[in-house]
Amino acid sequence: MPKRAWQKLSAGRGAKGQRFYNWAVIDLAEAAPGHRQLLIRRNRTTGELAYYRCCSPEPVPLTTLVTVAGFRWRVEETFQSEKGLAGLDDPKDLFGFALSPSPVG
Repeated sequence: MPKRAWQKLSAGRGAKGQRFYNWAVIDLAEAAPGHRQLLIRRNRTTGELAYYRCCSPEPVPLTTLVTVAGFRWRVEETFQSEKGLAGLDDPKDLFGFALSPSPVG
């Protein structure tokens, strides 16, 4: 990706403040109805990349795609927290026993 394709945008607030990443978007040509885009997030420190496949009826601006991607983080964080409150975060607590891999052979 060319350097000019990346934009520094926040994916929303996190525990340590705004979560800034570098973002880029690529329009995908597909025969399916609607509009397909590939959203790419690059960690500003490590350079690690994450990809989001986006589908919408019409083209969506990069800032909107980043906002929606930021909501995903909040949903996952809430889901993990609620699993802990309901006792669903440890299979041993859920089933009364723990499974561990056994050696083959």
